[in-house]
Amino acid sequence: MDSSARSSDATEAMSVRDKVNALLNAAQKGNLDLFKKIAKALDEGQGLAETLAAVKDANGRGALHFSARDGKTEICKYLLEDLNLDVDSRDDDALKHIVSQRSFEPMSLRKLLSYIDGASIPDFPV
Repeated sequence: MDSSARSSDATEAMSVRDKVNALLNAAQKGNLDLFKKIAKALDEGQGLAETLAAVKDANGRGALHFSARDGKTEICKYLLEDLNLDVDSRDDDALKHIVSQRSFEPMSLRKLLSYIDGASIPDFPV
């Protein structure tokens, strides 16, 4: 492989990495419009649900982990209801993203869990 091909591959990889970071940041901030725009840019034809299920950070956390952690229920609702992502996805530490997130306001957690059939609402200190 010549140096120009390696340079092109590195630029493309950096671009994808930047998009992934921007997507996860949008999920964490709760910016649904920006999130959808970046998700479409990352989708290479396999569909948004499959694309977003595959996008993870270095610790195996995806958009649902980031949005759930910071109580961004609009993003969570989009991922769970519109795209039917797996609510039980786990990061590399095998922690469920919703139950392990102590930073939720109790009402945000209740709203999010109301989207999950049969979910029990854990008691978190207020």
